[in-house]
Amino acid sequence: MSSAAGPLGEKIAATLAGVDFSGVATALGPDGLLAEVALGEADRASHVPNHPATRFAIASVGKLFTAVALVRQLEAGRATLSTRVADVLPPDRRPRTLDERVTIEHLLTHTSGMADYVDEVAGEDFADVWLTWNPGVMRHPVDLLPIYADRPPRAAPGDEVRYNNAAFALLGLVLEAIAGRDYYDVIQRDVLDPAGMTASGFPAIDDVAPGVAIGYLPPDGADGADGGDEAAGADEADGADGADCGWRTNVYAVTARGQPDGGAVATTGDLLRFLDAFSAGELVSPRWRDEMVRPRVHDAVDDDWWGLAFLRLGEGDRARYGHGGSDPGASARLACYPRVGIRVAVLSNVTDGAGPAFRAIEAALIPER
Repeated sequence: MSSAAGPLGEKIAATLAGVDFSGVATALGPDGLLAEVALGEADRASHVPNHPATRFAIASVGKLFTAVALVRQLEAGRATLSTRVADVLPPDRRPRTLDERVTIEHLLTHTSGMADYVDEVAGEDFADVWLTWNPGVMRHPVDLLPIYADRPPRAAPGDEVRYNNAAFALLGLVLEAIAGRDYYDVIQRDVLDPAGMTASGFPAIDDVAPGVAIGYLPPDGADGADGGDEAAGADEADGADGADCGWRTNVYAVTARGQPDGGAVATTGDLLRFLDAFSAGELVSPRWRDEMVRPRVHDAVDDDWWGLAFLRLGEGDRARYGHGGSDPGASARLACYPRVGIRVAVLSNVTDGAGPAFRAIEAALIPER
């Protein structure tokens, strides 16, 4: 099941079919739509196909929403990058082990030194944390706090660049304190509404929310990028209803509701509206936009650069800023290539499904020189 639109739609669709992509990918150029492709199923049991209007969990791409909303508070003069977290949050709203020198900038640039609640850099599995903690009660930013409240810091603030989900969970609490409003209200009113993102939000995984793709974990032993050949033929091998195909939903593998470190739902169209509004200086001022995408710290582990939440990668025409994300049953990529005016959003309802698709699209649209 597939749909393709745009002058390069059929070409990109054929490319993505080759990596067993399940999701939606949209690419814009300076003159408008280049390709919009939907492949795979939003609901495997009922065989509901993915569609350009399908809403997907966006994993850590949601960190950009938190960062933009926080910077809007900085613009309003309610805090600065050097504001210490301990000066904003009372003891019961921050980790007991938090170094009092940690600032907002440290959190935004993954340099706080605080321990993560799931150390993915060290190979910990995000899904495994929910074997100890109940994901069904994780519905507000403060609900995550007990998971990391007592973990000792890894390093002194500024001494280490290390990707950190807990830092952005904590930023959500900082944002609530500075803005004086609920996190979800802040994101809705200060990010989603101004960007015209009418299909985006934070429905809980047990909400009856229309048009949201179910997240899937590939069968054991299958290719992580959409299950590979083994998964591709699973429905035929195990019956028309797909009930015994080995796929599982991610209902017990992610938080009940999206959090400041990721997990909102959106369409690719909405993500591109967000990216274009940000790039045009409509969500934050042009000065702050430039500050957010400016390379500030180098991550030696992954050999890339961080701005204020925005990741900087690539060289030449492939130089880009944006973010990616992967949760059990959800993966995403969002990127702007300013030299060539191309913007790409890829969303998948399969663990790690967006990565191979994104790389294939980049290779097709921006050849290496």
